[in-house]
Amino acid sequence: MPIYEYACHGCGKQFSMLQSIHVGPGETSCPECNSLDLKKLPSAFSSSSIGEPWSGGSQEVAAGPSSSSGGSCCGGGCGCM
Repeated sequence: MPIYEYACHGCGKQFSMLQSIHVGPGETSCPECNSLDLKKLPSAFSSSSIGEPWSGGSQEVAAGPSSSSGGSCCGGGCGCM
C-alpha cells in the first residue's frame, strides 16, 4: 500500500497516511479536526533494488556487461563457455 500525504484546509495540518489505492476523494479525514476538506500533496518517490537496503543516498547505476566479447552470459560475460 502506498503512503499518501495530505494538507487539511480546515486546520492546516499536514500528515501522511498509509492507505489503499482504491480510497477515493472524500473518504479520508484529517486526524486533527476530522475535516474531509483535504488536498493531496505530491510526495517524493523512493525505490531500491530488490533485496538491497535503501541507503538514503544516491543510487549508483550498474554499468553494462564488463566483457567485450558479446556482452551476454554465453558471450563470455559470465564465464560459461
